[in-house]
Amino acid sequence: MLVPIEQLANQVVFSLQTGAELAKISLPIIDPRKLTIAAFYVNGSNLTHQMSVLHPSDIREINDLGIIVDDESKLMGMDGLTRLNEIIGFKFNIIGMKVVDTSGRKLGKISDYSIEQENFSIQQLTTEQSILRSFSTAGNLIRRNQIVAIDAKQITVDIPSVRSAVTDAANSIATNPFK
Repeated sequence: MLVPIEQLANQVVFSLQTGAELAKISLPIIDPRKLTIAAFYVNGSNLTHQMSVLHPSDIREINDLGIIVDDESKLMGMDGLTRLNEIIGFKFNIIGMKVVDTSGRKLGKISDYSIEQENFSIQQLTTEQSILRSFSTAGNLIRRNQIVAIDAKQITVDIPSVRSAVTDAANSIATNPFK
């Protein structure tokens, strides 16, 4: 099931063991190499570590009330998390990144994204246009399989053109054995 990332922002994290509120989700930590959420920053007054994270594999359930984990031990401090610290070092923030197609045409900037709840991989990107362009075109919804490349400044996507779609349709008609 696809979930917009904004639906997870500021969600309360509850303990299954005690039923108590443990923390709130703050920001996702995205691994740009896999385009997945590696962890979430969490904050709260009752945390044992001032800077804590929640790994997606420790989430039992996401429902209307919030996010449920087994207990407080699933909220980890930053000490000794070598791989996660490497990902944090990338300083990758997908919101606001420029999106271009393979021909170099600017499609806009990322305004939102949706994740697959099962594996926390980013599946859809939503772009918004500049104010002037927004009058003539709407934002784009880009699927994960359209992404060609990701670097520190932009995401390159493959958007089929109308001309190539018409050519493909004409070729399929020309090679139709049932004609």
